[in-house]
Amino acid sequence: MERDALQKLFREAVERAMSIFDERSRKAIYRYLEEKHGFVLDDLPDGMDKLDRGLRDIFGNSAAELLEGLMVRQLNQNLGRRLLENAGKKILTEFAKDLEKIVTEKMENERR
Repeated sequence: MERDALQKLFREAVERAMSIFDERSRKAIYRYLEEKHGFVLDDLPDGMDKLDRGLRDIFGNSAAELLEGLMVRQLNQNLGRRLLENAGKKILTEFAKDLEKIVTEKMENERR
């Protein structure tokens, strides 16, 4: 259950960030990410490194960081609180590791 909840959070964040593109562009981006970098949405959050490399390959560092910042902000919003100060500055793969730990701890506390 924990893994499914975490996967859902990441998927929603990625999809929300990618919603800045029209549907046709999103499909092309996802296809490129899958074909060239082996990234598929169902692999989240484990596939964050592939997503990061793919976004940087497609858009360059600055635009990839912007998209990743949108993803991080969406993750913060989905969790209903600010998890990290300066979240947009942290690369997505580092944030994914931190978030997995936080979500796991939160779910363990809710069970008690």
